[in-house]
Amino acid sequence: TGIEDSNRSESDIQQFNKIKSQIQKQELFTNPKLNLRTLALELGLKEKELSRLINECGKVNFYQFINEYRIEKFKQLVQSSKFHQFTLLGLATEAGFSSKSTFYTAFKKLEGMTPKEYEKSIKKSE
Repeated sequence: TGIEDSNRSESDIQQFNKIKSQIQKQELFTNPKLNLRTLALELGLKEKELSRLINECGKVNFYQFINEYRIEKFKQLVQSSKFHQFTLLGLATEAGFSSKSTFYTAFKKLEGMTPKEYEKSIKKSE
């Protein structure tokens, strides 16, 4: 079954990459109400299949997976002209976060610093 496994994982990886590019292109992660069910519907997949792909190929759970996109988007927004019109929390909301605590926790876990520290580090490099 070694060959079967590698074939299956090969097609899983291709499907996972397709999912990732669709999420990115359509910025589906910016919907703060996004959950496994709504994303599965959007992508035309079964919930269990989507969850399995995220867990096996992404090695994370659904929310960790989606929050990575949101953090990236937040970082883009911090460096855009929108930055001057919004607070950090406003930008986080734009990126799809629905709560301050979720945003801060996810950001610190992924970036190893708080959003405020990140903002300062960008201002230093300007």
